[in-house]
Amino acid sequence: MKISPICPSCSNGPEDTKHVLFLCQKAKEVWNKLGLYEVINRACSVDRAGEAVLELLLLMPDQELFVLGLQNVRELIAITTWYLWWDRRKLVHEGKSQDAHQTSMGARAITANYVNAHSSKATSKIRGWSRPPMGFVKLNVDASFDHDLLRSTAGAVLRDDKGRFIVGGN
Repeated sequence: MKISPICPSCSNGPEDTKHVLFLCQKAKEVWNKLGLYEVINRACSVDRAGEAVLELLLLMPDQELFVLGLQNVRELIAITTWYLWWDRRKLVHEGKSQDAHQTSMGARAITANYVNAHSSKATSKIRGWSRPPMGFVKLNVDASFDHDLLRSTAGAVLRDDKGRFIVGGN
């Protein structure tokens, strides 16, 4: 099995870490959509390997990482590099790849989830289902959407004030 050293996404460069994460056209579009293109470009300006560029970005002083309106920039950089690598693997092994918009939105979502889960505001208090007041019923609903498959599903359960099932559906 012959393995090509050329980037499977853009076919314009050797597929090394620096190219995949920072120099590939798709990576540049993603960084631009995230508002980080200039920061990334400055970090790549010195001739160094991709791993060294990533290390430089993650260890940069706060004032050099300041991007107007962006918080948690280090987390966003780390997660975006992981996401770009994951998307490249998906392209190579499954022949599927997300566009730059989907990739940037996915990286933002994962970063937001990570930051929220690790914030001091996050609580570990887990509350179970609670019954509605006497004489009332309670409707619980949930939904999910898979952007890749463009499919969604939803479900609902109606219970009385004693917690007894009345009706449900999806």
